[in-house]
Amino acid sequence: MPIRVNLLALEPHAHGYARLVIKGWKGSQQQLEFTLQRNSDDHYLHEGQKWSNNPFWFQVPEFPLAADGKSLEVLVGPQIVDTLLEGSVDTTFSFVLNEPATGTKDHGVVLPGRDVTSRAAGDEKAAPPVWKGIILADVVGSVPAPAAPVEAPPVVVAEPAPEPAP
Repeated sequence: MPIRVNLLALEPHAHGYARLVIKGWKGSQQQLEFTLQRNSDDHYLHEGQKWSNNPFWFQVPEFPLAADGKSLEVLVGPQIVDTLLEGSVDTTFSFVLNEPATGTKDHGVVLPGRDVTSRAAGDEKAAPPVWKGIILADVVGSVPAPAAPVEAPPVVVAEPAPEPAP
């Protein structure tokens, strides 16, 4: 059975931001990735609101559980919301969720809620909205990128001093 993918407005409402809610996912919540494909030309959404015929995987380190305790939910910003809303009424978007570690993959169609609006519909001078303690202006594009690995300094082990001769 395919997953159900909803793009739902935040409460309180924030133009250009939405909750991406996934129902029916059988994999884990960790280290997931997803693609969005436009049905009109089979192009995939890439970072920077660009479309290409090559798949692009948005990385999601963790998909938290939604309030219902069954669905997965992540905050998405204008990079995804605005791009999906600028399509025509007849445009649909395929969604594939993948767990690379196990090969678990499922697909669905993104269903935008009617209260979801683009960033252009709001007052760009308004204070950044807050959702669940997250200042939305701090949300980069769509989904948070995994933290870059931090290299630890090399450990220097001193050679033991030679023992004095008897």
